[in-house]
Amino acid sequence: MSCTLPVRWLHQAWCELRAFDLSPHCTISPKSCTVRVFVKRGIGMRTCTCTVSASVNEPITFVVTDAMRNFVARLAGFSSELTLRFNVDKSSVTLELGRVASALQYTFEHISFDEERYIEPTPQDVAVDVPMDDWLSLLTMAPSVGNIKMSISARKRGCVLTHGGGRWTAAIQLREKSPTDKTFESDSETLRRLSLLYNSDATHMTLTLLHCGVMRWSDGRGLEAYVAPVE
Repeated sequence: MSCTLPVRWLHQAWCELRAFDLSPHCTISPKSCTVRVFVKRGIGMRTCTCTVSASVNEPITFVVTDAMRNFVARLAGFSSELTLRFNVDKSSVTLELGRVASALQYTFEHISFDEERYIEPTPQDVAVDVPMDDWLSLLTMAPSVGNIKMSISARKRGCVLTHGGGRWTAAIQLREKSPTDKTFESDSETLRRLSLLYNSDATHMTLTLLHCGVMRWSDGRGLEAYVAPVE
């Protein structure tokens, strides 16, 4: 079982060498690779997906170790692509690279394999589009403590963000009106940290309030973020 990936994409997808409370996860499917990084113990999650052709029969998910991230960080000058080979029985992932006159192989042992987790779409999901630069810029200036409540209305083409402390309020114009009134409240620091990690050059972002209570951001190009609501 194997998959070939661009070195630069993989390095950026798991946020280079940035430290997280939870280790990133990588899922290899027959036609795609998805890397998940977790913010503030999993309250927030960013996912990057690219198209691949992998020789796997079903999705394989493994926990990305710091040693693996450090190794990939040093590979940019050696090769533009690398091949990942999986041995679930031996709990190992082998990275292979080659050039015209040389080759390199490194096996990481004691790797934890897990099951892929995802949220199925439902007809009850509510989606609106916002200008991406404005949305991310507003959230980078959010307070680092407390909660932020997001409110959208079917009567107005706007979204209002209000901090629980009452001192911070922001508003942003939607591309179209929401089909229904909705509110969503989550941790302020998680929203701010996700906005700093969301490195997309798309002009608009789709905010989806999922029926399960989670909010999803999507740039339509393989980059998504998920935020859990306040319990």
